[in-house]
Amino acid sequence: MKKAGPERACEPLRLPAAIEMTRDVLGGFAPTGQREWLLTNGIGGFAAGTLSLVNTRRYHGLLFAALRPPVERTALVAKLDVTVQYGGSRAQLATNEFGDGTIDPMGIATWSLSAWKGSFQSGPG
Repeated sequence: MKKAGPERACEPLRLPAAIEMTRDVLGGFAPTGQREWLLTNGIGGFAAGTLSLVNTRRYHGLLFAALRPPVERTALVAKLDVTVQYGGSRAQLATNEFGDGTIDPMGIATWSLSAWKGSFQSGPG
């Protein structure tokens, strides 16, 4: 017995060519706060933000879902404040900008890989 509905083969995910950014683009809060990214799922949901991880617009967030696709978009995850720890070193990747203009922590905008030596592993311990 044949199932109802059209048959569609899954198409492979096609990613755009890599985008290279130099140190002048990623070297501070101002340049990273002005560059934005957007990822959509094709049914009304999306994630959007800036390279500095500061939500500068009301539609910036890590997970927006369309409750009745493609309308009624709702922010489900606005942001995560991430801290990386390795050995005795600790680095905050999060960046927050408050109403009075205070930026704290500076997070990824000031983070340097050269400060971290060794290897990273995921999981406990």
